[in-house]
Amino acid sequence: MKNNWISLVWGILLILGGGLFLAQNLGYVEEFSNQVWMMIFAGVSVLFFATYFLLGVQHWGYLFPACIFGGTAITMALGEAGVSSSAVGAPVIIGVGLPFLVAFGLDMRKNWWALIPAFIFGMITMLLFIADIASGEAIGTAVLYSFALPFLVAYLTNTRERKWALIPAYVFAVVGTIPMITTQVSGEVIGAFVMFAVALPFLIVFLWNRKNTWGLIVAFIMATVGMLPLLTTLDTKGETIGAFVMFALALPFWVTFLFSSRNWWAVIPAGIMTSVGVTVFLIGTWNFSDAGLAKLNGVMNLGIAATFFLVWLRRGTHPVDWAKYPAIAFLIFGLITLVFGTSFNVYWPFLLIAAGVLVLLFNLRARHA
Repeated sequence: MKNNWISLVWGILLILGGGLFLAQNLGYVEEFSNQVWMMIFAGVSVLFFATYFLLGVQHWGYLFPACIFGGTAITMALGEAGVSSSAVGAPVIIGVGLPFLVAFGLDMRKNWWALIPAFIFGMITMLLFIADIASGEAIGTAVLYSFALPFLVAYLTNTRERKWALIPAYVFAVVGTIPMITTQVSGEVIGAFVMFAVALPFLIVFLWNRKNTWGLIVAFIMATVGMLPLLTTLDTKGETIGAFVMFALALPFWVTFLFSSRNWWAVIPAGIMTSVGVTVFLIGTWNFSDAGLAKLNGVMNLGIAATFFLVWLRRGTHPVDWAKYPAIAFLIFGLITLVFGTSFNVYWPFLLIAAGVLVLLFNLRARHA
């Protein structure tokens, strides 16, 4: 019954409005002034608001014409009052965004999506107020933050089903921070910030579930790359930077191995990069002669041999008996390099020949057996 009365009233009003505008077009009624149009828009807004409340607050779609006509009336009033700033258009933008905010408030779980346009129109409104006084960087940051915030709220209203919303929220927040810091810090710091920001979600993936060891590895790699621009600003030696990179890349593999013995494979990249890192660091710390560098190379080979030996120790629970072969090979190379130094270049072809002979002997022995 209520719907019928509302429909009847709106039907009569539309007929009267159509007749009035027809009379105006035919010249029977003078052109309306701005004040009259302002009153018409305000009256239509009041009627739509009344319709909305009579039908029930769940019919929030009626708020669009109610708020837009009301916002238009206010904008016209501001114009008549002599306001000339960009904020004059704010009431109309608020009128578009407000119904979305009401829809979200009525059912936060079902209408979570309404937050996105609500915050966007809200941010546009804010920009209209600050456009004349704020810098371009501040406006860019504000816009991107406004995109991030509704996704964050969407996640907080249903943390179980909307974990995905954290991704766009985080991306918009990170990208939004960049314009704000461009005028305050150097390009190297911005580059480091971006890489650290990329690394953080991968670290969270690992901390969320320790089985996701890949997340830890990617996080450390991204963070390591992020440190490089910062190190260049400190006039750090190239060898020190190289050693840092090796140690930083080795660390997640060591952690992966220590968290679970099943990750025995992580020892190989961890040990090799640690051995290389130690060698590079020592080269940058002391001035070695050619003989010293050769012996240092031998130490590195011994470190790699120790790496494969550590893998071989897991042979009781994992199929890693093969690790003894590279362990022995690097052990021999390391010892020979330590003994002969730079003269190793003369002897290593004989080692290759000896290795080939041993392979043939083992092959012939296996056939006869």
